[in-house]
Formats: sequence, C-alpha cells, structure tokens
Amino acid sequence: MVLPGLDAREECLLAQLVASYGYKWQTISDCMVTHPLVSVQHRSRLNPDTCWECYRALLKRELDIDADQPIDATTKTKDLPSAKLANLLHARRIAELRDSIRTYEQRFTTLYGEIDELRKAEPV
Repeated sequence: MVLPGLDAREECLLAQLVASYGYKWQTISDCMVTHPLVSVQHRSRLNPDTCWECYRALLKRELDIDADQPIDATTKTKDLPSAKLANLLHARRIAELRDSIRTYEQRFTTLYGEIDELRKAEPV
C-alpha cells in the first residue's frame, strides 16, 4: 500500500530512486528518510519493506503492472517499469508546478492591476 498522505513529490522521488538504484531497498529507504522533500511524518515509516510496498502499489496504480513480473534481459533501461513510472510521475509533477505557477501569475496580474488602479485614482 502507498503510505497515506504520500504526496506527488514523494512518490516521484521514490520512483526516481528505484530507477536509479534498482531494487536496493535499504539504499532507497536511506535516501527517502534523509531527503528534504520527504515530510518528517513519513520518515519514521519509510523502511526498506515499506518503500518496496509503496513502489509496488505505485506500479499497480499508475501502470497496472505487477512488480513481481519478470523483466526480459533485453529490455532497454528506458523501457523498464521503474523508468516508465519515474517519467510518468515526473511529467505529472511538472504539470502540477506549471499549473501552480499559472495560478500565481494570474493572482499577481490581478493584484498589480489593483495597485495600478489605486495609483491612478485621485487622492481624497
């Protein structure tokens, strides 16, 4: 199961670590626990077994792939499930960030317009 409250950044980080380190769950757990993007409340629960279970759940949810399926030895790195998952979650996170920036830009434009209106108004 994916940890309750695990956010998109943490899921993306987990997928990227698996794509980088393979199934070295102790290394992945150590990276997750010390990484500044991971919330403090999740750190104590991110042991190697939990990281493995989270990864399996992500593969199932996002790619409908069973993590226990054998991988053909001729499969290119970019076609590995771990790489596909990392790329998918990375693209989703980039889209979220762009949407967030767009929202802030709209708010900035609105506020700037209000300030400009106040500047143009005659003093009382």
